[in-house]
Amino acid sequence: MNTSTTFTLVAFLIMLYYLKSYYDKYISTSALVESFLKEIDLLNKELANCTAKTTSFDLKLATLEHQANKHKIEAETLRQEVVHQEENFRLTKEVLEKDFSARMKQENKKARDDSVARSRAVLRGQASEHLAPFVIKDTNPKDYRFMGNPIDYVCFEGLSNVLDGVSDEITSVHFIDIKTGKSSLSKSQRRIRDAINESRVQFSVINLDKELEKQNDQIKKGSKINDIAKS
Repeated sequence: MNTSTTFTLVAFLIMLYYLKSYYDKYISTSALVESFLKEIDLLNKELANCTAKTTSFDLKLATLEHQANKHKIEAETLRQEVVHQEENFRLTKEVLEKDFSARMKQENKKARDDSVARSRAVLRGQASEHLAPFVIKDTNPKDYRFMGNPIDYVCFEGLSNVLDGVSDEITSVHFIDIKTGKSSLSKSQRRIRDAINESRVQFSVINLDKELEKQNDQIKKGSKINDIAKS
């Protein structure tokens, strides 16, 4: 083998060595690149998942913000309604208070006028009752005796003459009740009138000492009966 052939062989062997070295590096690099690509693919998938989750979160967040804005609008609407209702209530209260005050003034005035009218009517009635004996014609006020209830007067016609020694006779006994306006007899007064008109009238003299003696005798008799019953 000559020198040229040896050199060529050596050069070829060196080249094979380098080629093998580069090939090994290429294989190793390819494996690294493939592993790196796999990792990148995994990262892309994770990024896609994160993006999807982010998108879902953004949608939920947007939905929540929309609901929050909706609730905020509803709350503001309710607040305005409450303010409006409060204003209506205040105005209604003021109107009712003014109306109540006006009615109270009217009722107070009406009550005062009615009280004055009633007082005047009572005073007029009382004055009429007491002045009646002096107003009635053909009668002597001295013969009247005031009762007030259930009737106003009993008139013993001729009584003043008997007391003065001018006469010795009571001409009549007259039961009188004084009325004014549209007033009428009460039920008890009508029954008294009927009894008088039907002559169911009598005069009685009662000795109170004798009545008390009778009551004492009855009490003593009752006590004796009780003692006998107990024994």
